[in-house]
Amino acid sequence: MKRKLLLISFMLFLISSQIFSIDWNVFILNGHKYVKKQIVLEGETIREVYANAVKQVGYNMDEVYFYTFGGKNKHIETVAFKIFTQEVALIITDSSIEFITKEIVSNHLSDFDYSFSFGDYEIKNKLNDGIKNRSLDYEYLSSVFEISNNLDKSILTIPKIGYDLIFENGILVSYKPSDGLNKSALYWKNDTPQTFELYKIVAQKYWRENSSMVINEINIQADAWGRMPVSLNKDKIIDLFRSPEGTVNYKLLQVVYNNEKITLEEFKLINYGRYELISNFSSANGYKETTYRVDNTFYSFSKNGNFLNSYSSKTIGK
Repeated sequence: MKRKLLLISFMLFLISSQIFSIDWNVFILNGHKYVKKQIVLEGETIREVYANAVKQVGYNMDEVYFYTFGGKNKHIETVAFKIFTQEVALIITDSSIEFITKEIVSNHLSDFDYSFSFGDYEIKNKLNDGIKNRSLDYEYLSSVFEISNNLDKSILTIPKIGYDLIFENGILVSYKPSDGLNKSALYWKNDTPQTFELYKIVAQKYWRENSSMVINEINIQADAWGRMPVSLNKDKIIDLFRSPEGTVNYKLLQVVYNNEKITLEEFKLINYGRYELISNFSSANGYKETTYRVDNTFYSFSKNGNFLNSYSSKTIGK
């Protein structure tokens, strides 16, 4: 009995691991019409079959995305698009389809929400996969974004997706927000735009036309917000750091309640135009301490500019 079970298990393994071929058809756009490609589709999984098809028409899997589940034509198995575009790379249909038109494809895709594939999460996933697999190059991405006059081949600035793409030897190796925003600030901008706009307005109030410092202030506060520990009861103390304009100084909150280090120079930078010198104490033996106020809280620094302590003129609500 035991030998029989082992034999059955081995046979099932062979069946499940063998390469199979599927009688599907592949179409690509040639000029103004779709033409059928004479290729064999095979693989151990459906994903491998798709990858095989993609490769045979000149792409890799990181250069495309798929619309598979949905669509109005039951004979169309999947539609692959060039990443970051609505341009069809290839169409896979069942064997009953011998020709296909733009009208048929358009009707099939009429309920497809392209915006889902252009969200920040999806964009970063595609870029990260391309970097990991070293599968996205300058030539392909510059064609996708229709950039032909860029002299610097080491970087592509893409306003459409909000990132600078960095290349080494023609291969994508990293990316960064093209507007200078860090990850947390980008989250504010995309997911809570009212928060982003409020911090931007407040920063512009003090930095005026200095756009780089406006971005720097937003980044500092957003980064501090993104690192707030779960254990910190923000509801009880957050009002101590709320400005008259309604923003919360998350950086100073981190300093006071999470023992984050800050120098006097950094303090003045993030509170530019908003701090007031309260005292400048010096003793005969050389001890010096300066105290500043921002809204309801006082901050003291040593003569070397190191943060010493703070106290608030406002009590924490219960």
